[in-house]
Amino acid sequence: MIGRGQSEDLIDTWLQGQGIQRRIALSVPSYLQALHTVAQSDLVAFVPGRLVASLSKQLDLVTLEPPLQPEGDEEYLFWPVRHQNDPGSLWLRRHIIAVGRDLDRQKRKAA
Repeated sequence: MIGRGQSEDLIDTWLQGQGIQRRIALSVPSYLQALHTVAQSDLVAFVPGRLVASLSKQLDLVTLEPPLQPEGDEEYLFWPVRHQNDPGSLWLRRHIIAVGRDLDRQKRKAA
């Protein structure tokens, strides 16, 4: 997946430096859909490592470490406007943000 307004991602840039151009057979709106598609086809996908780690056994996927690590990984949290002030939605968003901050702290400590 590439960010909005971008025409290529870090993998494409690296591949081009190796004289290789990706042939994109399918575009899907999420990494989760990409993994399910790969599990049922002969396609491959570049997806975040944590997602692969959590689903590779369940989906019977073979994983391979990419030849490079992305410099930054931006994550976004979306929710419907109609649930902006819903107590359950607020609770869940607070917990998701707290987990993300904790993971970020752990990552910085390890570096």
